[in-house]
Amino acid sequence: LLRIVRLLVGSTDSSSQPGRLKGQGHHAQIIKRFKSDDENSELEILSRDDGLFEFRGYRKKIEPDGPFMGDSYWSLAEHSGLYETAESAERDARNEVDWLSNNKGGDD
Repeated sequence: LLRIVRLLVGSTDSSSQPGRLKGQGHHAQIIKRFKSDDENSELEILSRDDGLFEFRGYRKKIEPDGPFMGDSYWSLAEHSGLYETAESAERDARNEVDWLSNNKGGDD
């Protein structure tokens, strides 16, 4: 299951810098991360190597049954288009993601 998630959202390349994502033909640096108050959702603002920005949101899911019952994993919940600035990506994320509109902070 983790392999599927990595294929969908890009795996963390441990040979690169921390916070660098690899996948879908480009590399990106996480420049800001937000967590929901209940810690079941998070959103990242990404700076891509091509000079553009995007955001990706994830939701914690729990396997309801089967051999992995009770195990949790992160599932892609939001994925933006491309932006010219990090500020415009964050502004749209705040407008589109309900829990983020009330979240003032962010972990850099």
